[in-house]
Amino acid sequence: GVIYLIYGDDEVGVEEALAAMKAAASPEGLGDINVTTLDGQALTPDELTAAAFTVPFMADRRLVVVKRLMSRFDPRPASRAGSARREDAEPWTELAGQLGELPATTDLVFADGPVGRGNPLLQRLRRTAEERVFPLPRGNELSQWVVRRAAVHDVEIEPRAAAALAEAV
Repeated sequence: GVIYLIYGDDEVGVEEALAAMKAAASPEGLGDINVTTLDGQALTPDELTAAAFTVPFMADRRLVVVKRLMSRFDPRPASRAGSARREDAEPWTELAGQLGELPATTDLVFADGPVGRGNPLLQRLRRTAEERVFPLPRGNELSQWVVRRAAVHDVEIEPRAAAALAEAV
């Protein structure tokens, strides 16, 4: 299987990439029976292992999505809610080393919002994963982003209106 890291400040982009992966993993008529989504904030290494090493049901592949696990180990001030100490990441970084033995039938996705470069789990997973980072657009890119977002919803927006909206937010 393949391990994917999909994260960044553009959480809309992250969610859209995730939705596309889920749709591709769901055979016609079976719904998302072979898609498992786990909350990384409450997840244990054993729970992830059990999900990742389960064989697919009536399909060639299954998709396991782990949301918000990497950000759980971002080195942040202790006052931030949900921040964990670096040593708390050790069981996870050890598990990340074993994920190379993931069954060929399972794709594993770690999806998150912004994750710091010093994140120990991100550093470990990068060695074996395909990484897609979704940064927020800056400056002139922001109005182009507004135009693309509008097009997704079948709305046309004039460039001046998009620029005004981008400037307002």
